[in-house]
Amino acid sequence: MAEALWLYVDGELTTKFPDDIWECPPVYEVIRLMEGTPLFFDDHLTRLEHSLDLVSADYDVSSEKLYRRIRHLAQVNGITAQNIRLEIGKIAGKSAWQERLYLVPSYYPEVLQYQMGIKTVTTEIVRSMPHAKIVNTAYVEHINQVKSATGAFEVIIMNKAHKIAEGSKSNLFFVKGNTLYSAKSEDILMGITRRRLLTLAAKMGLNVIESDLYLEDIAAFEACFISGTSIHILPIAQIDNAVFESAAHPTIKALIEKFGETVHQSIEETRRLYEHNEEAI
Repeated sequence: MAEALWLYVDGELTTKFPDDIWECPPVYEVIRLMEGTPLFFDDHLTRLEHSLDLVSADYDVSSEKLYRRIRHLAQVNGITAQNIRLEIGKIAGKSAWQERLYLVPSYYPEVLQYQMGIKTVTTEIVRSMPHAKIVNTAYVEHINQVKSATGAFEVIIMNKAHKIAEGSKSNLFFVKGNTLYSAKSEDILMGITRRRLLTLAAKMGLNVIESDLYLEDIAAFEACFISGTSIHILPIAQIDNAVFESAAHPTIKALIEKFGETVHQSIEETRRLYEHNEEAI
């Protein structure tokens, strides 16, 4: 029998996952642990607070305590690299909010997928509140069905007019020369990796244009890629029947290299900021 994993529920360490039912879908964040440290930790905390504001949640999150719980959770479970999920929501029949922090199955692309690019397909679906990370079971089930039927690594979502937004779990960029093209900010989730990538692009002298992107126009671009917590920057080889040589594109190759440096810097900065004392969990 497999050994039970530890998790935190309302700040208490346990091996028993709560059977309480959410009153409504909880707000959540998925944070990647690298070298035992939560990557882009403050960025995740900022987005979490924004999501809580969007659903009018009266709940305060302590960055110091959350950081130490994440580190401790990694230690007691004996892992240094995995994704950790934080959920905050109201329990049915109760007035109090509940916080859950636990490990989730994590998949990171293989080297060959970065070298060759990945297959994606499109589907028509619209998220009612794209700026908030809220659990949506029907959405997840639909995406999983599409992936299973097509063998795609990721599903690109678009509306009935075929205006492209982003990936189901990622942000999407197209490339032409030294310019990156993305859907408008109001139509997509402001991904943590996306924000870091935009800052990096500016430092590299790349142009970034946000505009309405339509499926019938994507063949005009030279390359494309997705970005996200588990994948960082991953080249796309195919969107439906459109084929791209994204993995070989010099702009994408340069972004991947420089983003690796950004990741390392973030880990070091987070450690310097939060490991200055031994404050209680």
